[in-house]
Amino acid sequence: MGRGTSWAGALAILGLTGAGALVVTASSVTAAGSSVVCAPVPNPSGTGYWTPFGDAAWTAQGLLTTSSAAPGQPYGVTCGGASVYNAALATTDPSQITALSFDFSANQTGPSGTSPRLVVCFSDGSASCDSNGSLAPAQWTANTWTHVDGFAPAAGDTWTNTGGTCGTTFDTSWSAIVACHPGATVTEVAVVNDSGTQYPSGEQVLLNNLTMNNVVAHDQPPVLGQQAEIAPLTGTILIKPPGSKRYIQVKTIMPLRYGATVHATGGHVQVIAAKPGNTFESGQFYDGGFNLTQGMDGTVQAALTGAPAGCAHVHGARDARAKTFKLWGHVKGTYKTRGRYGSASVQGTIWLTENRCDGTFFHVVEGVLKIQNFTLHKTITLKAGHSYLARAPAPKATDTFDHDADNDSSLTGRK
Repeated sequence: MGRGTSWAGALAILGLTGAGALVVTASSVTAAGSSVVCAPVPNPSGTGYWTPFGDAAWTAQGLLTTSSAAPGQPYGVTCGGASVYNAALATTDPSQITALSFDFSANQTGPSGTSPRLVVCFSDGSASCDSNGSLAPAQWTANTWTHVDGFAPAAGDTWTNTGGTCGTTFDTSWSAIVACHPGATVTEVAVVNDSGTQYPSGEQVLLNNLTMNNVVAHDQPPVLGQQAEIAPLTGTILIKPPGSKRYIQVKTIMPLRYGATVHATGGHVQVIAAKPGNTFESGQFYDGGFNLTQGMDGTVQAALTGAPAGCAHVHGARDARAKTFKLWGHVKGTYKTRGRYGSASVQGTIWLTENRCDGTFFHVVEGVLKIQNFTLHKTITLKAGHSYLARAPAPKATDTFDHDADNDSSLTGRK
């Protein structure tokens, strides 16, 4: 699957962790060589807007992928990237595509080869993308951003066709590839790093500005205390920016000002945040709604929105959009979740926070929680496999208790 390697076999499925199963196809081998495509099977639960697959993950600099030798994997390498498919495609008519490009930065200087590359899958082949056009750069310099443009290729950057009426052809153009697939539609566009055979020690590639017509994945670095970057990983993610009354759907990686409300009740969202010292951290949240803020010490807080219905002594407005009042987190960094009666601080943890009528419930799957109980004004440590309920105070005739310790007068007094 790397540069200058001959292949045999027709199909292999890589069981890598990611947004979708990876499929590797080997086209018919010619005297000139072979064309191998590493691309994901479209994930029904993914957003389709440059959905990461394999080992790929969004970072503050772009989509980070690492391909390395892996004897236990088919073809002996790992693979990662991102793809756009289904309703997220700007068009399925190849003749209507007006922009195809991406930028990348690799940690090793590269020779002529076939990865990283952009792949366009056509409907006249199988679901494993064995009919395609692919574009790869001829060479690059380590740790330098390189632009790859399908409509204005740099010297030596050329398209390769596989399948259709032309079979396997090299050193061609996008217009010639379209002509090789008469009547076919575009089913998927992917950007791929599977260069592990060329670099047995591993090649790390950052991908950015992935573009197909008006579908673009572009990162903007987070700013401490001002904005994060969020990327929808699966399902439908909605946001309400600070000061706005309307929710909008997040379709690809984008900046988000702190103070925004995020609804991930039906999906997973990645939050990338700046830390003091010009470094970054990342966490995932899912199955809940939350308000996102960050302190200048770098701690990112996801405060649960809403309160469960039917609680006689629960104060504050209920969030009708949220179906549940819980939130899962899986992070690597300094994050905190906040409920009505307690908060949990973490550093690399998988945990649940849930607002209940009788209090705020916490459960740790992995790592350790530092829980602050607002009612008892104490902090406890909760280890993996354990749960804790920060109980709500008993209702009083006149209740002025600050349930979430934020001195918000709208949450005090009688309902």
